[in-house]
Amino acid sequence: MTYEKALYYLIGALRDGSVYKYEETRNYYIIWYSSNKAYLKRVICRKLHKLGISKCNPYMYKPRQYRVRISSKKLYEIIVSEFGHPLGKGSKKRLPWPTPEPIKNAPIDLQLEYIRGFVDAEGSIIRSNKGIQIDMSQGIREPLEFIKKTLEYLGIKSSGIYLGNDNVWRLRMSSKEALIRFAEIIGFRHPCKLRRLKQLLLQ
Repeated sequence: MTYEKALYYLIGALRDGSVYKYEETRNYYIIWYSSNKAYLKRVICRKLHKLGISKCNPYMYKPRQYRVRISSKKLYEIIVSEFGHPLGKGSKKRLPWPTPEPIKNAPIDLQLEYIRGFVDAEGSIIRSNKGIQIDMSQGIREPLEFIKKTLEYLGIKSSGIYLGNDNVWRLRMSSKEALIRFAEIIGFRHPCKLRRLKQLLLQ
């Protein structure tokens, strides 16, 4: 189960990632991105270690942006064949990635690991004159519908799903009750997001 939990988290975190292969050299790559190097080192690399991947070194690839890139045919094939990641099928542009069937059919504890990875990758904490809110962003609506339904099953009510002026879909939570319950059940592993949410909830 430790292996599966790590895998499902990493699948969620790949919402901010890439999967591809070089046909000429037959190298298979999986990449996770973040502006926080510590997150990649303490969370992504530790999850990869649980999958038996020991070589994991976050590095800066452009100013203040970091990534972990690993080469693993086995993990590549799992992500593409079992979880249907579209970038591994020869596409040169970002394609929609609906919620994978193994996620939909998984036990709730594995679904939660997927959501934790998802929110660490695509979640943001916003404070405005309307209060505190957590947004999860995605190019298509369906993955957010799945998360909304799962959170509601756990008693975490959202404010809805919205299409922004930038043509990006967002799932939003804004009630204090929902934010507290989110922090208790889902939370963040990303250190900056975790710290910011704790600080705002205490105010």
